[in-house]
Amino acid sequence: MVKQKGYKLAKTDHIVGCWCETAAGSGWSNYFIKVVVADKYHKLRIEWIQPNEMTRDMVVLFNTGDALHSELKRHVTSTLEGKK
Repeated sequence: MVKQKGYKLAKTDHIVGCWCETAAGSGWSNYFIKVVVADKYHKLRIEWIQPNEMTRDMVVLFNTGDALHSELKRHVTSTLEGKK
C-alpha cells in the first residue's frame, strides 16, 4: 500500500499541520493528505500524500480526518465572513 514518493523530512524540518481532503471533477476523484512542512528558516511548503503512499493507519483515519476538516473549514469560513 505504501509507495514512497522520495521526499523526506530534513533534520531541521518540522510538520506544522496536516489534513485530509477529497477532490472530484467530471469523471475523476481523488483523496489525499496535505502536509504543511516548515524548514529551518520557517519557510513553508505543502507536500501531498496520495492514496498509494498512505500507510494503513492513514487510510483508517482518513474518513474521520476528512469529516473533521470539512466541518472545521465550514465553521472557520462562517466566522471569518462574520456569520454566526
